Amino acid sequence: MKIYYFSGATLPSDSAQSVHVMKMCAALAGEAKANAVTLFAKGGEGISDEEIFRHYGVEPCFSLVLSVNPKIPFLTGVLRLVGHHWALKESGMPDIAYGRDPIELDCLIPQNVQVVYEAHELPSSILQAHSLKKLAKRKNFKLVVISSGLKADLMKKFKLNESKIIVAPDGADVPKKNYAARELQGRSDVLKVGYTGSLHEGKGMEVMALLAKEAPDFDFHVVGGSSQQIKSWQGRNLSSNLFMHGHVVHGELGSYLSAFDILIAPYRAKAKAKARRDISRWMSPMKIFEYMAAGKPILASDLPVIREVLKDGENALLVPPDNVKGWLAALERLKDESLRKSLAERAYNDLTGKYSWQKRAHAVLKFVDKGN
Repeated sequence: MKIYYFSGATLPSDSAQSVHVMKMCAALAGEAKANAVTLFAKGGEGISDEEIFRHYGVEPCFSLVLSVNPKIPFLTGVLRLVGHHWALKESGMPDIAYGRDPIELDCLIPQNVQVVYEAHELPSSILQAHSLKKLAKRKNFKLVVISSGLKADLMKKFKLNESKIIVAPDGADVPKKNYAARELQGRSDVLKVGYTGSLHEGKGMEVMALLAKEAPDFDFHVVGGSSQQIKSWQGRNLSSNLFMHGHVVHGELGSYLSAFDILIAPYRAKAKAKARRDISRWMSPMKIFEYMAAGKPILASDLPVIREVLKDGENALLVPPDNVKGWLAALERLKDESLRKSLAERAYNDLTGKYSWQKRAHAVLKFVDKGN
């Protein structure tokens, strides 16, 4: 089976989208040996395929076709369409065209080819919405969404056929090795609370800064963020027990997760993406699944999309986003080593049983094949 995955992500980059598509392509390729997977994306100039795979900690088990990336939004899209059009002329059509760009799928893929569109939010432009409406009318169309909230909103807005939709939350790799814990700044005799991810508004940095001041008997570590964002936060009189490590490539993230005692995802009630759009109703944060895979106890915000995966008192502790006393009380509870161990074990077992990239790819391909 030949699968082409179309993405607007730039490789390599620090975006969650780029991590997702690389991991998903590897899982699709590994799901069945007969699956020949090719990822069509944007490429950084002068970067080899080998460097890209290493950046994400992914085995080179699929092919890359990278278009130029001139950094002019409209021109980038046009050149990507043209480049991928000619690549398809040379390689022929796939059995399955999979992607996160409805415009590209609509423009490049003929009616007789199975199309799978994966949505992580509502279409952000009139052109994207128009292309999704056209794709939805195809007989060979399936839709993958990352949360039940997103499914409900897409069905309401586009009058979609529910039988063509599958909810498939994000995922994480099942670790193939135990990462050596990275040596960290701070105290050796206190619990280390770790956060990984972006520093966009509502993602959790505001809560981390507050908790560090209110819980001086813990050390707090933040992995992620641009140099500009970090500089901005460091100018806000942060507590001395809060350490910011900046962005690290995804392939090196495991050594940080191994060094933390507690992993935290303190989303606010509204979380913004790069485009300043509230995604809290739709998101399925990759960090949650990476935390589960790390085998460490998780403390997270009690939001509907989070509760689709995490259960309070079973595989995590959940706290209302704006309840500062609740966050502090949960940290105190996690001083109990037996509680930390039981939460971590349950979360890890849930990850391996339901939420690995491989499980996700299997579920998606089974759904796509159903009824065809």
